[in-house]
Amino acid sequence: MSLLAPEDEMTLSYPGWALDKEEAEKLFIEYSSTSASDCFNRKIIAMKNKERLYQGDRSHPDIVALDSTVFTYNGWEQDKEECEQRHTGDCILLHMGTYGFQDLFAKMKRKQKLHCDRRSVEGLRELDAGHFTYPGWEADRQQAEKFYIDYSTDSRDDCFYHKLRAMQHKQKLHEGDRSHPEIMALDATLFTYKGWEADKEEAIRRHTGDCMTFNLGHSGFESHFQKMKKKQKMHVDRASLPGLQELDNTVFTFPGWEVDRAVCEKYFVEYSTSSTADCFHRKFVAMKNKQRLYMGDRSHPDIRALDGTAFSYDGWEDDKKEAEKRLTGDCILLHMGSLGFNDIFSKMKKKQALHVDRSSIQCLRDLDNLVPSASSASLAQQGQEGQEEQQPAEEVQQTEATSPVVASSVPAVTTASISQPVEQAEATKEATAATTATNSAIPEPQECSIAKATRENKCVVCLENQPSHAYIPCGHLCVCGDCVARYDSTGDCCPLCRERSYCVTKIYC
Repeated sequence: MSLLAPEDEMTLSYPGWALDKEEAEKLFIEYSSTSASDCFNRKIIAMKNKERLYQGDRSHPDIVALDSTVFTYNGWEQDKEECEQRHTGDCILLHMGTYGFQDLFAKMKRKQKLHCDRRSVEGLRELDAGHFTYPGWEADRQQAEKFYIDYSTDSRDDCFYHKLRAMQHKQKLHEGDRSHPEIMALDATLFTYKGWEADKEEAIRRHTGDCMTFNLGHSGFESHFQKMKKKQKMHVDRASLPGLQELDNTVFTFPGWEVDRAVCEKYFVEYSTSSTADCFHRKFVAMKNKQRLYMGDRSHPDIRALDGTAFSYDGWEDDKKEAEKRLTGDCILLHMGSLGFNDIFSKMKKKQALHVDRSSIQCLRDLDNLVPSASSASLAQQGQEGQEEQQPAEEVQQTEATSPVVASSVPAVTTASISQPVEQAEATKEATAATTATNSAIPEPQECSIAKATRENKCVVCLENQPSHAYIPCGHLCVCGDCVARYDSTGDCCPLCRERSYCVTKIYC
């Protein structure tokens, strides 16, 4: 299906459109799906939004709403610029499009409310009414206000309220009150495995909010508490655990099986559930796949599909090796198993289609239709890279005369065609200077956010920390622990591909 309705057709002319087109093609390979809200389609929409703004058209509903809202808090100008950048795609991939725009626009309105009408916010009134005396409560209060701006929703189960309740829990413990049901359950459970003391301290930190944002709230505490009970069970009665019993009864001989088995046991503690698709079972299946390949057995359906598909694009051999690694578990956790295999196998087929028959892909034809004609593209590229100084006519004439190669391949240049009136040369120079000044006033397009995040292995939200959490089932490892709660609590979907997720899990590489 075409992305461009007849009334929505346009030709790109803004500075930097060629770089945006390259990024769109990368997004097609990495993230395109059948969804109209995937990253590729969001980039196409952002490019069209940028062209409209470049032409002076500010009639888009998002821009109209932004222009018509009055802000007075400190720093609103920078936030407004960031809103427009999200609208036009000049931002990290996570923030691109209407979803990212609306997220920041809502934050701006919450900042304004905090600035001029704090008492109208129920959660902030509750925060102000709290009587806190424990050491460090002022810093916790500041963090709670930040959570109100960044994460607040209509739910009392968002990060702001998690932090507020954690502060109340910390105050009770400071006063010696351990009557909270979570603390009573923790105190009443006997642990004897190695390291249980440190785990108990971590459980209390989650209860009081002295932890990563992702681990705030009852779910963070309960998740850790269940892991402690699984560790205790493994310590005293391993044979009673069905998953581990099957692992112990399976014979492996491939090199490094002992290390894989230890990792599998760790996944049992961290991730095992009643589902056979959890990380523990995926690792166990990957170990069995590796054993089959070690024995020379390539009959697995995924391997047969890989072996039976012809690839010829540059780098397909490395991609094929990576596909096998995902099937055998020699990869980061989020890529492990058939899900990760199918993800890269699909990318390989897209790369091949792009390599041999680009015109067969409708969405890429739509992208190409946005591209100017050859002459316009040449002018746009000149505008993007800056006008180059023209050679003096005398220098051109001298080059023509002294270069036999040029003289034999380029038609002769007459004196009349070289010499220009002084007025025309001056006009050309002034026009060039004006074009250069105009282009210099337009911000340079940012580097491809996908390429940067991939190369530097950074969280796509803050671009500072290493990503540690992945969305399931799409498997994208894209956010750090400090940033993940915001999208887990407000979107229920992966911030990269926008596919719906049923959980977010920490990855241990």
